[in-house]
Amino acid sequence: MKKLILSIITSIIITAATFALPGFESYLPDYSGEYVYYKDNSFTRESYVGILYYNESTLQIRYYAPQNNVNYLPEKNISILLTINPDAPYWEMTGERMVSTIMPGTEDVDLVNYLHDLLYEFSAHRIKTEIVENRETRIIQDYEQFGGSVTIIYDCTIPMFNIRDIIDTEGKTQLKCITTGRLKDNSDTSFDDFKGFPQENTETTGSKKSKSKKSKAKSVKYSFENQTLTLDSDWTQAMDNLWLLRNDSVATLSTLPAFDNDDETRNQLFILRRVIQSAQNAYTNYSSLSISNKDTIKITSKVFHSDREQNVYSTMILSKKKGSSDFDIFSISTYEEPWLENTSYFQKIIKSYSN
Repeated sequence: MKKLILSIITSIIITAATFALPGFESYLPDYSGEYVYYKDNSFTRESYVGILYYNESTLQIRYYAPQNNVNYLPEKNISILLTINPDAPYWEMTGERMVSTIMPGTEDVDLVNYLHDLLYEFSAHRIKTEIVENRETRIIQDYEQFGGSVTIIYDCTIPMFNIRDIIDTEGKTQLKCITTGRLKDNSDTSFDDFKGFPQENTETTGSKKSKSKKSKAKSVKYSFENQTLTLDSDWTQAMDNLWLLRNDSVATLSTLPAFDNDDETRNQLFILRRVIQSAQNAYTNYSSLSISNKDTIKITSKVFHSDREQNVYSTMILSKKKGSSDFDIFSISTYEEPWLENTSYFQKIIKSYSN
């Protein structure tokens, strides 16, 4: 439960150090420690590519493939630290250091070359694209690494190159963003530790039936600043704005400061980018991500906690703070089993929130 609480708190921390990649202007700034992971379907085996941003002159790129017992393929983990010229108008690599062991004369060399080409092409295609100011900009471009003509979906909430998906002419997604995140500090190994998401057991998941939580607990209405939330006496108030339901669930009320007071759209997109990012060893699964934007922004997702090998169901509601550019935020995170067994109970709590 302590790590569940920390993952929520660290996910909304905003700091000031920003940088930019060469050759194009980003609508939202990139921050040191931000990363993105893609599932790369151009390989015949399960493969992931991650890019970690240190600053405008240093990045890390990693290829990971889990062990495949059916085809007798060993686990593969290749990681490269790269330096680039931040003043060049295009991608100009100035140095590299192998973080992982590379075996000469093996496919490792081809994989290193593939990662080099991927970054070069990412940069070249992004430079050719106009500024990305929304969550979905579709552009048809030629991309030989992925079979020729492709549709690239750009999304300004994705760090660095803003690439979310690459889809070929047959409609197959060759490259798909599966998570983004930001490292907490130098001791956070979440980027290097990522190994994909566990396969869903549809029989087990589907067999769980939602039911109302049986309890005689009395309803209790809580408030934090201008926000209110109705829980019950089974919950324990741990802080002024944080409540625990045993080891099952944690609920918080907080305020996120504005990033840009002069541009409401940019401010909203930046806040959205920050709150959906993975925290330390707690990876937001983009395949489960749902974002609705009406009077408020409601974000639902499934977050995989690798230290406990458990999924957490997360719901966040962002509401514009009255008379301010800041956002009020309600968050509730619940481990998978209690959520699936008592979904209507937790949904009732979510509906009780107001600001």
